[in-house]
Amino acid sequence: MSAHKCEAGVRSGYWSVACGKNAAYEHEGRWYCKTHHPPNVKAKQDARDAKWEADWKSRREAANEADSAKLEVYRRADCYPDLLAALKECAAVCAGETMNKNGLIRALEMSRAAIAKATGVQT
Repeated sequence: MSAHKCEAGVRSGYWSVACGKNAAYEHEGRWYCKTHHPPNVKAKQDARDAKWEADWKSRREAANEADSAKLEVYRRADCYPDLLAALKECAAVCAGETMNKNGLIRALEMSRAAIAKATGVQT
């Protein structure tokens, strides 16, 4: 039987009382059981904090990815009118409605501009 008892305070109802378990660890002149030994308590708290931080970081990254995906959908939707106009112009050239050099060049320029806006890459 240990000569020392744990000196850590624990809650018992409305009061704080000494733990009272047999103490096996001394820390800064006071005796503690394994549960209340300050380095053990700190190690457990650090492990909980690290787990919480990792969970929070993964949730934050998932939210950022979802926001990025939503922004990409909006960006692509903004490109729709330009792509439609370019497609109509190309269809008109192919149908022979504007079969001159200027109509072909205009359709090509509109197509390149719309594709560049949609993809973010200059063609």
